[in-house]
Amino acid sequence: MGEEAAGELWDRAVQAMMSGGGSELTPLLQQLMLLHLPLTHKYRQLDVASLLGDNTPQDAWNAVGTAFNILEKYGRNLLSASKPKFWRAVKFNNPVFKSTVDAVKGGREILHQYGYTVEQRDGLSFPEEVAGPDLGKVAAVTMEVALLQAELGLLRQGSHPHPDLFSQFAHAGTQEVSSPMSPLPTQPTEVGTGGSDPFYSPHLFTPPNVDLSFSLSLVSRVPRYSCLLTSRRKDKTRLQSSR
Repeated sequence: MGEEAAGELWDRAVQAMMSGGGSELTPLLQQLMLLHLPLTHKYRQLDVASLLGDNTPQDAWNAVGTAFNILEKYGRNLLSASKPKFWRAVKFNNPVFKSTVDAVKGGREILHQYGYTVEQRDGLSFPEEVAGPDLGKVAAVTMEVALLQAELGLLRQGSHPHPDLFSQFAHAGTQEVSSPMSPLPTQPTEVGTGGSDPFYSPHLFTPPNVDLSFSLSLVSRVPRYSCLLTSRRKDKTRLQSSR
């Protein structure tokens, strides 16, 4: 697939995210992951080279994946028709923010891209003169956040179709980049539930009926490579049985 066709696929993925980012988005992210294009061509909004290069060694990419789980929630909150009451501000002292987004280099920069551009003593906020987020921009950044989160998941499982695209950003070689890493949570971090939840904060409230688990589940939904891995396991089992 050429870059022009890849651009059309990227545009469709952004539109799907803007429309709710459900079942229509999943196959588009799968197709984007299968593209053998330089990451700087695939990612138009995120500075992937800095995100991956600054957060090394390789095990730091697990932290990036976890942070992106939360950053995806911020983006989806802004895209929601029923935004949280305190959507205009992000507080630095929130325990979930501190342990995830603020634990990786580049996390705050993504919030800037969402529109949180005003630096305050205790956090970030939208400018007072801005009535609402730029939905097109937010959808594009959120889509890429979901895409990179899914790609890092495939790298963690050792089943990414093109691990060589990431090798230049790690101290380790390509073979080590494609080896399994420590697992990320299979479910998104629970925030915004209220009550006695110590992680509750109105600034991380997740609106009802927003399913954020699909992007992490993509790591098991790439048919070509999951079938290949299954076939290899069966071959290995038959070989062991014949001995």
